[in-house]
Amino acid sequence: MQARKTLIALLVFALLASPVAMLAQEEGESIFFANLSDASTWNPILSGDTGSSDAFQFLYLFTLPLDPFTGARSPGVLDSWEVSEDGLTYTFHVREDVVWSDGEPLDAYDVLFTYEATVSDLVDTPRKADFATVVGAEVIDDHTIAFTFASPDCNALDGAAMYVVPAHRFAPDFSDVMTNSLNTEPDISNGPYLLEEWVPDDYQAFTANPDYSGGQWGAQTPANIERIFQRIIPDESTITQALKAEEIDWYQISALQWEDLLDTPHLNLFESEANQGVVFTAFNMADPAAGLVPGLDEDGNPLEQPPHPVFSDVRVRQALAMGWNKQAAIDAVVQGHGQPIYSTIAPSIGWAYNANLEPLPFDPDAAAALLEEAGWVDADGDGVREKDGVPLSFSLLTNAGNEIRESLGLLMQDDWRQIGVDARFEAIEFGTLVTERIYKQDYDAIIIGFTGGVPDPDGYARALLSVENDVENGFNMVSYYNPEFEEVLDLALNTPGCGYEDRAEHYARLQEIMWEDVPYDFIYNPFVLTAVHERVQGFDPDLAWAPRSNLTEWAITP
Repeated sequence: MQARKTLIALLVFALLASPVAMLAQEEGESIFFANLSDASTWNPILSGDTGSSDAFQFLYLFTLPLDPFTGARSPGVLDSWEVSEDGLTYTFHVREDVVWSDGEPLDAYDVLFTYEATVSDLVDTPRKADFATVVGAEVIDDHTIAFTFASPDCNALDGAAMYVVPAHRFAPDFSDVMTNSLNTEPDISNGPYLLEEWVPDDYQAFTANPDYSGGQWGAQTPANIERIFQRIIPDESTITQALKAEEIDWYQISALQWEDLLDTPHLNLFESEANQGVVFTAFNMADPAAGLVPGLDEDGNPLEQPPHPVFSDVRVRQALAMGWNKQAAIDAVVQGHGQPIYSTIAPSIGWAYNANLEPLPFDPDAAAALLEEAGWVDADGDGVREKDGVPLSFSLLTNAGNEIRESLGLLMQDDWRQIGVDARFEAIEFGTLVTERIYKQDYDAIIIGFTGGVPDPDGYARALLSVENDVENGFNMVSYYNPEFEEVLDLALNTPGCGYEDRAEHYARLQEIMWEDVPYDFIYNPFVLTAVHERVQGFDPDLAWAPRSNLTEWAITP
C-alpha cells in the first residue's frame, strides 16, 4: 500500500512539474482538459479516431452540429435549407459571417471541397462512409450548396454533416490531402481557438480565436477563456489523480473514476443516460493472415472474404457471447453507470429500441454445447478445445490505459478459459491499435467502443455493419455481410414519410438480425459521466448530446 501511495505522489508531482502546468501558471486564465490519446492527424477529412477529433474540434466548425438537448441536427455553418419535392435534393445556405483566421471568408466552395476530397479515390480515409448515401454536391453560388441523395433519406442531414476545411490551403485536385502541412501543423482556424503549440504525446495548447464568429460552440463571440491546455494522459488512473490534484478541470470520466472522485470537494459530477454509445468486442470474421480484402469489388458487388478459422462460424460467436458473465462484469466494473445491450441501438433511442429482445444470457453449458456442435472439443484433456488439431486460441486486444476495457478483457479471458477457450489478452497503445490493427484488419478480437453517436439508429448500424463501410471506407471492422441486413437497413432509412412508427418496424428486425448473427458481442451502453472543477462556470450538465457545445460561454472564477 505504501508503494502505491508513493507511486501516486510521484505521478501527481510529474503533473505539477510538467511544462504545460508551468505555462498555465504563467498565463493565468486557462482551462485544462485531458485525453487518453493524442491526435493522429489534424485533418478532419482523414480522421477516424477520437484523439484526433477531440483536438481539431477546437479549430474547425461543423456544418450541422447536434442539438445538445435533442440530438437532432441543427444549424451551424449551414444555417438553413430547403428540400426538393422528391426528397432527393437538399439546398443549404452557408453562413456569410464566418471567416478563416487568415482573413479568407468561408464559403460553399469550402464545403464542396471537403465533401469531394473525402470521397476522392486519391484520399485514404474511413470518413467515406459519412457520405455513403450522397451521390453528388453542387455549388449554386458562394453561399449556397446543394446535396443530392440516391433516394429519399430519413437521415439526410447526416449526409451533409462534416467539419469544414479551408479549400484555399489545398491543391484543387486533392493531390496533397494526404500530405498537406495542415495535417500535422494546423495554422488556421474558423473555430473558437487557434493551435498555439503541440508537443506530441504530451499536450496541445490553444488560444482564443479573436475572429471567431460562432457555430456549434454557443455564443457568437470569442471565447471567455483565453487558453485551453489538453493534456495527453494515456492512463485513466493518472487522470483521476490529476483531477484530484486540481490539474484537470473537465473530463468525461469512466464509471471507475466516478466512484474514486465522488467525495472530491472541488469537483462536481454529472450523469446522463442520453448516449448512443456502445462498448463491444469485435470478432474479425475475415482471416487476418490473408491481408485486407475490400468489402466490394469495382462494380459494387460483395467480395467473398477469406474466413477466419474461429469467428467465421456463428455458433462460435454465439458461444463466446454466452460464455462470459456480462451482467456481473457490468455490475462490478461499470458499477451501474451503463446498461447491457445486444445491438448498436441503445435504449435511449426509445422509439427504435426493440424491447422484446434481451442480451444473450450467461450460460456456460449452452456455450460449451455450441462449441462442440461447431467441432471444437478438448480431445487431449489440456483444458483448451481444438479442431482438426488446431487449438481454440486467439488474441484479444484493447487500448491500454482504459481501465474498464482492460478489466472486461481479463474477465472475458477468465470466463472463456472455463469453457475451453484460450483468449490471449493484451492491452496496447491506442494509436497502434487503430492504425496498425483495426485499419489493417490485422487482429482476431478487439474490445473497443464508440461514444457520442448521432441519436438516429441508422448511424452506428450502418457504420459498423454495412458492407459498403468496410474498414477501408468506414468502420465495419469485422467484414460482416448479410444481404437481408443490407436490405432492411435501407428500407428503414428510406421509409416514405420517415415516421418513427413505420421506421421502428424495420429497426426491430435489424436488431433481431444482430442478436442472431452476433457480428459483435455488444456489451453495454455507457452513461455520460462528467467531472467538472467548481471553478468552471457556465457548463450546462443538461447538454447531454454535446456536453461542451457552449464552451465559449464558460468562464473561470478565481
